[in-house]
Amino acid sequence: MERTINQISINKKIFYLFILCFSVFIAADDQTVIVTLLPSMTVDLGIAVGELNKASWTITSYLLGFTIVMPIAGKICDKYGYRTTLISSLLFFSMGSFLVAITVNIPEISIFPSKLNWLIIFRFLQAMGGGAIVPISIATVSIILERKYWIYGFGLIGAAAEAGGVIGPLWGSLILKVWNWPGAFYINIPLSLLMIAMIFYMPKSNKHSMKIKLIDTILFSLILIVSTIIISEFKVLDFGQIVLIIILLILVITVFYRITKFKQDLIPEELFRYPTFVWAFITHLLIGSSLIIIMVTIPLSASTIYQLDNLVIGLSLLKLTAFIGIGSIIGILTNRFSAT
Repeated sequence: MERTINQISINKKIFYLFILCFSVFIAADDQTVIVTLLPSMTVDLGIAVGELNKASWTITSYLLGFTIVMPIAGKICDKYGYRTTLISSLLFFSMGSFLVAITVNIPEISIFPSKLNWLIIFRFLQAMGGGAIVPISIATVSIILERKYWIYGFGLIGAAAEAGGVIGPLWGSLILKVWNWPGAFYINIPLSLLMIAMIFYMPKSNKHSMKIKLIDTILFSLILIVSTIIISEFKVLDFGQIVLIIILLILVITVFYRITKFKQDLIPEELFRYPTFVWAFITHLLIGSSLIIIMVTIPLSASTIYQLDNLVIGLSLLKLTAFIGIGSIIGILTNRFSAT
């Protein structure tokens, strides 16, 4: 860094933490904001009632992009510095938000993907920017704060991510009250640009010469994408499904070969030696699988079947998402009391 940590005043450190937390909040908010926008989006994009399952891909694609970019974002941050990578991520997120917002205006041309498919692609691109913000912000905490304060910085970043997910559905409902669904994505642009302007006031960090193995990231990404397609689109075991399963097996075998032949550094292998990490991983997988079903089913059913107001839908989902944060707090307290 150009200045040591001790030379940075406490007020500036708080200001830097605000920038990081708000950037994380914006990205996390877009994970769930779309659930209350979906009913309006299905109408504007001409999605038939019998094709509502396809609409869920607007959420799935964002979660995929978010997950895929996270492991490699930290390494990119180390290589190019947190300011450069954080600004690039916010710009990428803004570009994706703009493309999502204009999807409804894309003309229907037979040789090109449908509006829904364009939306899914653009949501994926948006998530590639948004997903990188979280690990970069976590890495930045260790740069701008002394080691003894890291846990508080990490906690604030985690709280911002949870808060974004909690507020998302209600925020989407409020946007629909005063604007339209593209507005929920247009508003990301000025907010991101404001954060970028603030980031220039943050100190620069040292860059490290290191090699990033993109092949590992690509292979893991393809496994996630193909697995998701197989699970979500499975109806009968037809030729297409068999081809996808064969592709998945080839990818998995390739990854195992690379792990045994060349040491991969995408996911630290030592983490899987700790039972706490393994069980936390399994728990999050199961909870996430259940949560995504609820987050898609409730708004679509409430809007199409029960004809409920968007604000009512948002408040209903808030009852669910709010307890995610409460559950995290209870977990922390339980762990603290059990340790005493």
